[in-house]
Amino acid sequence: MFARASLLLGLAAAADVSLRGSLASGDCKTVSPLAELNITEYLRATWYSQQQQLTSYQPASELFCVSATYNDEPDRTVPFFDGFVASTYNYATKQNVSGEPANTKDGMVLCARQQDPKVQGGLSVAPCFLPNVFTGPYDVVGVGVAADGVEYDWVIVSGGQPSEKQADGLCTTKTGTYFGGLWLFTRETVASDATVAAARAKMADLGISTSQLVDVPQAGCTYDGAFIKPNA
Repeated sequence: MFARASLLLGLAAAADVSLRGSLASGDCKTVSPLAELNITEYLRATWYSQQQQLTSYQPASELFCVSATYNDEPDRTVPFFDGFVASTYNYATKQNVSGEPANTKDGMVLCARQQDPKVQGGLSVAPCFLPNVFTGPYDVVGVGVAADGVEYDWVIVSGGQPSEKQADGLCTTKTGTYFGGLWLFTRETVASDATVAAARAKMADLGISTSQLVDVPQAGCTYDGAFIKPNA
């Protein structure tokens, strides 16, 4: 998850608390976060972005070696909230796969909050010192379950309700802004074509356009300074 990585983004999200759900255009299919998500499995190993939309806080120049690692740290809390919180460690490099890290395990730690335990995939994210009103939606809307029936091979994350109609007739979230975002994460550092195709097919089934997705290079990445959980 390369989630909302700045205080300004959190403040912007607070200015429009209706971001999850109520912005759906009448021409766009409603996309809901998963009611059931194995959060233990979700946190088990690092996720690697294979494709994602551009946002203002993560421009194309920083779309290299993008990874997201979640960790259950009982001492990690957020103000005025007693629900489940996962520490979120995002990583990327600038300009190329061997470029300067955009974030490391010693950088800003974000907090993913599960605000409604009955909607386990409805996560929201902000710097940990901010209360929930300042978070932005980070909805897990699709998962690929491995052959063992337990582990996840891929996940689709949407930054709220898709509301922007695209030329392919489907919808996605806003691009190039603080709001929105769309991510295709896999456990593989470099995903197979079949894995990416399966996730993209699920997006289409959900009514989510893949037209604005950008490839994220992962081949040759070393993830120096990142917090990485092996997919063991």
